[in-house]
Amino acid sequence: DGRLDEMGAAYPAIAEVIDYGDSYSKTVGGTVTPDGQKLAGYDLLALKITNEAIAGPKPVFVLMAGIHAREIATPEIALRFADWLTRYYGRDADATWLVDQHEIWILPTTNPDGHWYVELGTQVDNGDEPWLWRKNGHAYSSGAWPPTVFDHYGVDLNRNFDFHWGTRGVQWEPRSQTYPGPSAASEPETQALQNLLGSVFSDPREAWGSDASSDPASGVFVSLHQHGELVLWPWWDTTSPAPDGAGLEAIGRKFASYNGYTAGPGAGTLYDASGTADDWTYGTLQVPSFTFEMGQEFTPAYATVDSSLWPENFGALVYAAKIARTPYAAVLGPDAN
Repeated sequence: DGRLDEMGAAYPAIAEVIDYGDSYSKTVGGTVTPDGQKLAGYDLLALKITNEAIAGPKPVFVLMAGIHAREIATPEIALRFADWLTRYYGRDADATWLVDQHEIWILPTTNPDGHWYVELGTQVDNGDEPWLWRKNGHAYSSGAWPPTVFDHYGVDLNRNFDFHWGTRGVQWEPRSQTYPGPSAASEPETQALQNLLGSVFSDPREAWGSDASSDPASGVFVSLHQHGELVLWPWWDTTSPAPDGAGLEAIGRKFASYNGYTAGPGAGTLYDASGTADDWTYGTLQVPSFTFEMGQEFTPAYATVDSSLWPENFGALVYAAKIARTPYAAVLGPDAN
């Protein structure tokens, strides 16, 4: 929270902190762990980056991180992208053009309650290691305490979205890692994300008219995860190709040309899942949507962020923002530098 506030205060002409909802614990007035530790909950915050002095409509790029709490490097990469855009505005041609002519949303920690549980594990009394907590903090049943990777309460927010919810790749035991919740979009974090994403990816095609290209799709959504060194796209609950499968593959393979990751559709490349964020943004909003599975572990040493994860993915994220106006057409090239 503090880092986003610092950016908003330092760059008020191009950066604005948006409170788009509350975490589960905050919505219920706070929660208490089985051993008596109190969690008040958090605001859900995003950073909107654009030059407000330049009128739109502008293409939208959304970078989301931290939906799985134990994937602790993803918020760091999102914040570094925000830092690059703001710090290098007016100094770097790409950063300046992106901020002037695009609307970029950075959502660094979309599951802050879960992140709090991960940090509990770093306390000496709890073993001095991050807990591998994946889900939010909504206890539909009890769980192991201290929690284990395979047994902790909460809902997997990346199985809770209201598109093809609960079809495949979930576990219905509430203590399991991939419990999708009792119903689609049951969680306040998911509801807030769907409301925000639905509003920021408003359809600009009518405003752009024929200038948009013959292919009307616009916007790009990237969800950062760990781990496996993969670039993935819909679908997640079937190996049948998505309607825009060829375009998604072209964009995904272009991303992989920057970070060196293996590229493929989610279900066929990694595993089955349903109710995911990127299936929802693609299936509901028709936005080309992708998951980056970064690195080789959930809780890497902090030095890994700058030694490998950020250098690997910087170019792919810049490219994702660059093509947001007409992604399926722009990926066909040529590239302009």
